[in-house]
Amino acid sequence: MRGGCAGLRPRPRREHLELSAGLSHVLVQHKVRRARAGDPHCAERAPRLRDASTLPFLQYVVTLAVVEAAQALARDMLTTAGVADVGPHPLELRIKWPNDVYGRGLKVGGVLCGSTHSDGFFRVTVGVGLNATNAEPTTCVAALIQAAAAAAGAPPGALPPLSREALLAAVMGRYEALEARFVGEGGFEGLRESYLSHWLHTGQQVTLLEPPHAEVRLTIRGLARSGYLLAEDERGGLCELHPDGNSLDFWKGLIRRKVSV
Repeated sequence: MRGGCAGLRPRPRREHLELSAGLSHVLVQHKVRRARAGDPHCAERAPRLRDASTLPFLQYVVTLAVVEAAQALARDMLTTAGVADVGPHPLELRIKWPNDVYGRGLKVGGVLCGSTHSDGFFRVTVGVGLNATNAEPTTCVAALIQAAAAAAGAPPGALPPLSREALLAAVMGRYEALEARFVGEGGFEGLRESYLSHWLHTGQQVTLLEPPHAEVRLTIRGLARSGYLLAEDERGGLCELHPDGNSLDFWKGLIRRKVSV
C-alpha cells in the first residue's frame, strides 16, 4: 500500500525473478540482481508468507509454473502453426524433485528460493534459470518445441522462433495464478496433484544404504505432507526421504523417517 498513515507497514523491497534465457547452461542466483532499466528478461515478484510451514512448497509452485507455462506456450505455438492433435502436454518437459526442470532427460532449468523474516512475514527471493533458445550442448525449450512439431508431422520452418519475452510472460502469468491459489488456499495441497502429474518420480525405485551394510529398497509414491519424498518399503510401510546434507549425489545421500498414514 502507498501512503504514510500510521500503523501501515512500509512497502516491501521488491525482488526479482530472473530468467537467464538462451544460455547453454542454467544460471540460478540466490542473491538478487537489480533489474537493468529496459531489460526485457527480468521481472519482479516478491512473495510474502506468514506461515513457515508453507515455505518449502514455494519452490514447487514456481517449478510447476515454469513447466505449465512452457507447455501452454508450446501448445499455442503448435496450434497457431496448424499442427493437429496437440495434447495438453506436447513437450517432453518434466520436474525432477525438488526444483529442477528436465527435457528429454537433460536439465534445462532450475529454481532456487531464499527467505528473510521481518515484521511477521517471510519475504522470499525467487531465482529461476531456464535455457530458452540454446540447444547446445544439451537442449532447450525451443528445441523441445521444434521436436514436438516434427513428431506431429509439421514441415521444417512451420513454427516461428521462440520468443524469450513470450516465455517470460507465460511463466510470470502462470506463477501469479498458482501463487494466488497457494496463498488463498493456505498451502500446497490444491496444487499437489498437478505437481505430481509433471514430475519424474512416481513409481521410481531407490535403494538406501543403512548402517551397518543393509540395503533398503523403496518405491517413490508422492510427496509427504512435509514436502519431502514419500516412499513405500517392500512391506508397505511409508517413510519420508530426506537428503543427508553431505552427499554430492542427492539420490545416493537419502535418509528415511517413518511416517503414519
